Amino acid sequence: MNERIARTRWGASHVIIAVNAVMLVATGFSRNAETLLHFGATYPPAISSGEYWRLITAVFLHGGIFHFLLNAVALMAFGPALETIYGRWRFVLLYLAAGVAGNAVSFAFGPVNSVGVGASGAIFGLLGGFLAFSFRRRHLPIGAQGVRAVMVIAGINLFIGATVPGIDNWAHVGGLLAGALVGLIYEALSRTPLLAGMIGPGAAMIIAGLLVGRRR
Repeated sequence: MNERIARTRWGASHVIIAVNAVMLVATGFSRNAETLLHFGATYPPAISSGEYWRLITAVFLHGGIFHFLLNAVALMAFGPALETIYGRWRFVLLYLAAGVAGNAVSFAFGPVNSVGVGASGAIFGLLGGFLAFSFRRRHLPIGAQGVRAVMVIAGINLFIGATVPGIDNWAHVGGLLAGALVGLIYEALSRTPLLAGMIGPGAAMIIAGLLVGRRR
């Protein structure tokens, strides 16, 4: 019982937020592009020159406290439920795979000289994972409601991203699709969770690699 309570209080979502908070403090709450680049923000020319690690590090960076708080609230809204559904380590792999894939899509199709930070792609990936879970159960009321809820939330946020300057909507789309792909593989291989945990994120990473090669 104590272990279960501890897991509820300190889930992977809390750890991810804590890491993001540490990085926010390390950057001095800065929104300055040069500072964020120093700490690992995405920048297409740098990635093209071989700094692929930026696709990962940018997931844990934010442009100021308001950006961080928005993503933290969204993560806590969907993260714990998805962690309960798929388990801690598969949840973390889905989150990271969606974040990296979102950054890869932004790199492949977004502006050439843009600096990118934030967990938005990864959080859209959680929406995609929840959509996959709900879609498989669409014949049940809870599944049908879940599909509608995700479509509405994703649609509103993608519309905002398409109309408000400065929002990296490519990362959002990429994260959403990658999360849905990983979630569908998790669902298809639900009887073999270890295999699902390798194939799902692995497939998203292969696609991300192909997208990076596309622009490079």
